[in-house]
Amino acid sequence: MSAEIAIVGVTHKTAPLSVRERMGVGSECLETRLERLRSEVGECAILNTCGRLEMILVAPPRDGERWIEHFAKLTSSSTSLVRRYARVKTGRGAARHLLTVAAGLDSQITGDEQIVPQIRSAFRYAQAAGSIGPVLSALFRAAIHTGKRVRRETAISQVTRSFAHEAVEHVQRTLDGDAAGTILVIGSGNLAQSVVTALGRRPEHLVIASRYPRRARELAGRFNGTATTLDRLSDWLNRANAVITCTSSHRPVVIPGMIQRAGPDLTIVDLGMPRNVSPDVGRIGRVRLCSLDRLVPADVPAPDVLVAARDIVTEELNRFLAWRRGRAAAAKIAEAVRLAEKQGIRGSRMSKKALHRVIKRIRSTEEAA
Repeated sequence: MSAEIAIVGVTHKTAPLSVRERMGVGSECLETRLERLRSEVGECAILNTCGRLEMILVAPPRDGERWIEHFAKLTSSSTSLVRRYARVKTGRGAARHLLTVAAGLDSQITGDEQIVPQIRSAFRYAQAAGSIGPVLSALFRAAIHTGKRVRRETAISQVTRSFAHEAVEHVQRTLDGDAAGTILVIGSGNLAQSVVTALGRRPEHLVIASRYPRRARELAGRFNGTATTLDRLSDWLNRANAVITCTSSHRPVVIPGMIQRAGPDLTIVDLGMPRNVSPDVGRIGRVRLCSLDRLVPADVPAPDVLVAARDIVTEELNRFLAWRRGRAAAAKIAEAVRLAEKQGIRGSRMSKKALHRVIKRIRSTEEAA
């Protein structure tokens, strides 16, 4: 195969939150970055979540250092920083990696229910940028199918697992198992909606703060909550029992000067990437700050569930690789036939036998690959 699949990036396993947030690529510039990347490598997509930023490519084989340079350019980072924290996977290993991610087996929260929608979103962004070709299209479809199969055929989704649910669980634990009182949710996007849904009717008073007043009112209205604006954050920060932040802001929206606690302890869970809450807030007395990397799942799937999920990944990987081999064989056979026609010898009996031997050899070579 003249082109190989490659994945280069950073994840919660390879780089701390402080590094990942420096390398983050905002959704507003994803399409531009993809168009630029496509002009250099061919097929490409970017998977950008709170736990990972990965560049997925199909291009002529290159050494790992070239992929590091591409990723450094993508993230406006130094090559030394990327070299230290990024990981490069190629060929079969790269394909397996994306399917494993889709299965929820490489997430900070095993079985994360948000990862398949995030992979689908990465696929759509790449389609919009015109950077998806036949190989990545097949790989992404295989990944999405794998994720669906794992959730349908195993018990990995018996317990709802997502950062939103883990944030709510964390708040409940710190409030002695009772999420009553005033809960402030900062943000009004998809993640904030998931948080509010996970909270349900448990808070005595739910407050939604957002820079988008209409979205805040709509979200708060579903649960008889209160909508407010970011310029009133300080008031609510000092009245709330717990805060969950999930905005797309590139700068902290909660800073130390906003908090002067006179009442009970305040629990803050920061789901932002980059962080929505300044780390210095965690040094304030009576404030307990939990960021993404410190959010520990309450439970994990049983070992037999993980084995079953990995078996599905292997099945779908083999199916994808068989498709690639068949595609490569078809291209070589078409080229052999074209050459035979060009030489004007396709019609003779001997030439037909020779062509048949060539085609048979091509098929056996690709099947053995």
